[in-house]
Amino acid sequence: MPVGGLVGAVTMPVELGRRVQAGLRIRMLAGPVVERTQTQRWTFITGPGHTLDDVIYAELLRLGASVAPQGDNVVLPSPDDERLGLWRWESAPKALNDFPPQSAVIATTRAMASAAK
Repeated sequence: MPVGGLVGAVTMPVELGRRVQAGLRIRMLAGPVVERTQTQRWTFITGPGHTLDDVIYAELLRLGASVAPQGDNVVLPSPDDERLGLWRWESAPKALNDFPPQSAVIATTRAMASAAK
């Protein structure tokens, strides 16, 4: 699925992703998440993205997280992908408008990372 328009994506290590998803659930903002099992990374599918300032961009990089640039592609798991253990839905989408705001995912990522220190 291409990133851009109404869809964004934020990728991070699984351990941080678990904390972020828990934080988003508390805020009733949890949305779809894809896990790339071989690399132990989660991709949060979000609403549209915005340009990040350099400070936030650098902070995310230090955490091992990144925001997918416009035009990038996000793999959505097929049944074959899941069966082969390539990609899987950690949290499958439930509705077309199920995407949390990208700003909420980024803010929760920053909050969960600093709470873990």
